[in-house]
Amino acid sequence: MQITEDIRDYWNRRSSGFSDAIMAEMSTRGEDILDRIVALTGAGTGSRVLDVGCGPGLLSMILGRTGMDVVGIDYSEEMIKEAESNASEQKLDIKFVRMDAQDMDFEDGSFDIVVSRDVLWNLPFPEKAYSEMVRVLRPGGRGLVIDGNYYLHLFDERYARRRYAPKKDDRPDYHSKYNQDGVDFNIIADIAKDLPLSREERPAWDLRTLGSLGVSDVSYQLKTVKTDGGNLVVGFTEVFTKEVLR
Repeated sequence: MQITEDIRDYWNRRSSGFSDAIMAEMSTRGEDILDRIVALTGAGTGSRVLDVGCGPGLLSMILGRTGMDVVGIDYSEEMIKEAESNASEQKLDIKFVRMDAQDMDFEDGSFDIVVSRDVLWNLPFPEKAYSEMVRVLRPGGRGLVIDGNYYLHLFDERYARRRYAPKKDDRPDYHSKYNQDGVDFNIIADIAKDLPLSREERPAWDLRTLGSLGVSDVSYQLKTVKTDGGNLVVGFTEVFTKEVLR
């Protein structure tokens, strides 16, 4: 499918700068990210974890250095190369595999924990990725998804007004800072016009999708901004449990 290949090509081009950005983020926020994932999922030493859309390996390395058995997958071969290099530099034994999140090669129930950060918005068939995440979880296993309404501003006037308002957030923009290859971010913005989740208000869409997949205990932590159009969800962290059949 051409859009899938266009997405892969974009992230291949972004891989080097993206890698530098996540290494900077890991050095400044790694412990906080780890603590949050552990608190939400119960992951611990020996847990078998799948990092879906691992990119250059941020979550994989954060979890892997605590003794978890981590596998990272990504459709971009250049991201996989960056992840392997980063893990090697950190002296971490993590397996990275080029694989489509929407069509995984793992056996049912292969993992205790599945994590994914900022991936689903970027997929042509995100509902298939959710289905695959649930399939490869063991019964009682937990999934954690971090994502957001990143391109809803293309189709929703409330988000468009917020998007183009003056910025008040002084947090570091890792990805602009480390875009040393000068990749045009408008490329992915153009691709996003044809991606289904650019048109969906989330996490409402996610809740509807998970409702048909045999999960329970779905919970959300929302990141919102206050605008003249009301409180808008710009990001969220979602946790769910695969049901145990009796």
